[in-house]
Amino acid sequence: ISRENFQAMIFYDYKYNLTPKRCIDQLHLAFGDEAPSNRTVYNWFTEFQRGRIFLCYEFREGRPSTSVVATNVDAVREMIERDRHMTYREIQASLGIDMKALHTILHDHLRTCSLSVRKLCSRWIPHNLTEAQKQARVKWSKEMLKKFNRSNWSTSYKGPVDQNVFQRNLVVENPKQQDIFHESGRYFQNTKHRRFKGDVLGYCTPWNKNGFEISKTFHGKFTIVSPVWLAFSFGNISTYQLSTHSVQTKWIKEMRANNNVNHIVKLIPRVLFEHWSIDDIIRIYINTESQTQLIVSLLDAAKTFHFDGYVLEIWNQFIFAGANLSIVTSVVKFIAQKLKKHNLDIILAIPPSRSAQVELFSKQEFDELALYVNAFSLMTYDYSSIQRPGPNSPLDWIRQCVELLAPKKNNHRRSQILLGINFYGYNYTPEGGKAILAFEYLNILKSFKGKIQWDNSSKEHFFEPK
Repeated sequence: ISRENFQAMIFYDYKYNLTPKRCIDQLHLAFGDEAPSNRTVYNWFTEFQRGRIFLCYEFREGRPSTSVVATNVDAVREMIERDRHMTYREIQASLGIDMKALHTILHDHLRTCSLSVRKLCSRWIPHNLTEAQKQARVKWSKEMLKKFNRSNWSTSYKGPVDQNVFQRNLVVENPKQQDIFHESGRYFQNTKHRRFKGDVLGYCTPWNKNGFEISKTFHGKFTIVSPVWLAFSFGNISTYQLSTHSVQTKWIKEMRANNNVNHIVKLIPRVLFEHWSIDDIIRIYINTESQTQLIVSLLDAAKTFHFDGYVLEIWNQFIFAGANLSIVTSVVKFIAQKLKKHNLDIILAIPPSRSAQVELFSKQEFDELALYVNAFSLMTYDYSSIQRPGPNSPLDWIRQCVELLAPKKNNHRRSQILLGINFYGYNYTPEGGKAILAFEYLNILKSFKGKIQWDNSSKEHFFEPK
């Protein structure tokens, strides 16, 4: 392997965001004594960090080395071929050249030719590889070329990798920024492997369009996917016309195509009951004709688009509109009973505990509705707000929300609780702030100079730019 080859490998490891030490370890593992020295690797990393992008040696002004000429190179070659135990000093004394020139001949000229010598106990011996060593180096070189072609040396590779996040040591309290950038966009290649055997519901929301692609990539991880498509919105309540203009039929076909006898993902879109007045709620509660119109609208949409059921986002909306708990409970029961007769699943989105004197959704409502709905989507996120900055979902609070509804660990109803886990964060600023997605988080992290901190109380990470 020539010096230029090693320089290219060092440059690749630098662009791949490896540390100099890790680069040294890989080179020694692959090439042993032939690997460049630690100092050489550190020097090249320093050169690349100051902006150097070419791999050849820079031109140096000054007198040329008059001892490094073809005659002396040939003479040194002949001496070593004649006596493999020839030492530095014996060659120097015989030819009358300085030590620096001799070092250049041995390391820069003879090392790249077929002679290929290396120093061992101050004597020069041929370094002949076994067939197995040659094959190992060829294999390693091909792997490096494959990685080079994927990453193009300018961007970090994104896509499937052969190790999971635990094997890559990413689930830690003290993550490094370089690891976050380096691993962003990578995922374990076995997307069908599931650590959790219960139901997993994923929401595809309008504010994160990438969710639809993620649901296809990780089809094997989910049992339910819920696009936020449908609404009984203001202006359509009198006729109960369901807004379906956002439905993506192509995506539905692609998701269905990934189903098989071993794994099926149910498509259960979320239905928003937006801007209902207290009069609208009372009408659906007492008026049989209104109830029929609403159910027919839901059944027609399920038949047209082959939905497997609905997630009802109705509880908070009706409570905040002024309806009492008994009315909202009765409406949910009615809808669930009618749709279940047509083999449609019902999931009810419910608010988390806020430690208020009167809970919006308590154990009483949970026990009463558990017989009617298939599951409860417990919204254990957004614990803090712009007005009250803090953690997104403190672990103790999440545990408290579950225990409020099903205090006993052996309560089989706990399996009906789908615990909400947010895949977004919050950026709090003097002007207020907002919820942010992964790409926004990475952009903020780029300009951050400091350490990412671990809050042991909430079990969340955070950092504070100055």
